[in-house]
Amino acid sequence: AVHYPILIGSNSIIDMCDMCIHEYSVPRMQVNGTMTIHGKQYSLNNNGYIWFDRQWQNINYRKSTMKWSWLAISLDNGEIYSIFDTNLPGWEDNILAVLCPDGTQLNYRHFKPLVQQETEYWNSSASKQVYPVRWNLDIVELGLNLSIVPIKKEQEIVSVLGELNKYEGCC
Repeated sequence: AVHYPILIGSNSIIDMCDMCIHEYSVPRMQVNGTMTIHGKQYSLNNNGYIWFDRQWQNINYRKSTMKWSWLAISLDNGEIYSIFDTNLPGWEDNILAVLCPDGTQLNYRHFKPLVQQETEYWNSSASKQVYPVRWNLDIVELGLNLSIVPIKKEQEIVSVLGELNKYEGCC
């Protein structure tokens, strides 16, 4: 790690969808080594940073209808954002953690839901699921307005358990 961790909600605990969700991130870790893709080897030394995060909760995926969005954002000014959002009938909630360059952290709740800021969708031919793939993120409390666009739309992780299919898009 070459930077401070983000402790979402200031203590790494999110009370969301009647669950106690534990989550933390180390948004900047130095990368060393190599990666081989389709037989071609790439050096990762001195090639930027990776974002490491962990999340765990008690959930029965076969019975759950819980769906959420998470955005992890690193800006050129050194600010780092971790946004969790769920918008389900009977449960609408969100939380935003802002990690400042000096290590201080700010937490916000109850801002405009991400679902209301989605502007484009992608239909997966593999899972038949529809995912948001573009947001005009406007967080008035911070004077933040970002256009978030994926590098490419096709970034779904398809699971043998259909309820675990998810979109993990680099933007």
